[in-house]
Amino acid sequence: VRKIEKEIEEARGELLKHTAGVERFDEIARQLSLNLDRHHERAAGLANESVRAEKAFEQHTKESVEVIDDLRSERQKLDGLHSEKATLQSETAVARESLNLAEEAFRERQSVLARTKNRLETLQELEEKRAVYAPQVQKLFAEQARIGVNIRGVLADYLNVEERAERAVENLFGVYLQAVLVDSYADAKKLAEWLKSTRTGRVPILIAPEVGDVKHGVESTAGARTVADALGTSGAVLSVLREAFPRELSASLVDSLNGSPAAAGSVVVDLAGDMLVGGSLMVSGSSVTGEKNESLLAFKRELSVLAKSVEKLAGEVAIAEGSVAIERSKLSEIEE
Repeated sequence: VRKIEKEIEEARGELLKHTAGVERFDEIARQLSLNLDRHHERAAGLANESVRAEKAFEQHTKESVEVIDDLRSERQKLDGLHSEKATLQSETAVARESLNLAEEAFRERQSVLARTKNRLETLQELEEKRAVYAPQVQKLFAEQARIGVNIRGVLADYLNVEERAERAVENLFGVYLQAVLVDSYADAKKLAEWLKSTRTGRVPILIAPEVGDVKHGVESTAGARTVADALGTSGAVLSVLREAFPRELSASLVDSLNGSPAAAGSVVVDLAGDMLVGGSLMVSGSSVTGEKNESLLAFKRELSVLAKSVEKLAGEVAIAEGSVAIERSKLSEIEE
């Protein structure tokens, strides 16, 4: 009985041992099953994450392509802007240079105009004061209102002598270039009586009723061969001069006297002012320094030329000023 009990106890011990082992294996099996479930869940999560990652990768890849395209486009725009900037800088430099040149031309024209106007105003002041005339002529002009006579001017005012012939005409007419012009014989008598009564001096008076106030209205004939053609005056004045100065108006104008005698009764004057009357009288030599009418025609010519120059220069200054405004506007447009 004890042996059987012992064997039963041993068997029970073995059974308990095996039962514990089975329970242990069951526990391990449950743990492994749980681990396996977790791994399946993990695998499923990773699979889902992989899908999301692939989608994100595809999205990022697409975005990266778009970014690359955008970068390429922006780079092209940047290159275009750099090119445009270089072009604008070049155009700006050209515009500034053009503006500088226009301003320089404007200042130069302004300077020339100012100098010319100053010279013209100086001569006009001398003309208004009659400072280039003989003293007795100046007094006559100053007192004409009191005398009651309207003096049209002097003979030189009505002449437009070519520069090359000025000396010839001045030497030929002499003091008569300062002859005062009046409308009638009665006016001439009034002036003559005033000159006598005041002992002012002698003044030639030219009665020219139809000449009017038009002065320097006719261009002289270029290369004139007669003194009449060289005077450059109106027909009315020329008609008066033919009556008052028949000898002078009939004179021939030559480059120089060649020494051969002139025909009887004829007058020849050269550009130097030397004169040959017939074959009997030669007038030559230099003018007396300081003589009032020595450069009267040159003075009148310069006055006329300066007036035309001022008008021309004023137009050029206006054009130059307009050019400056245009160039400045172009530069402003480019800089904006």
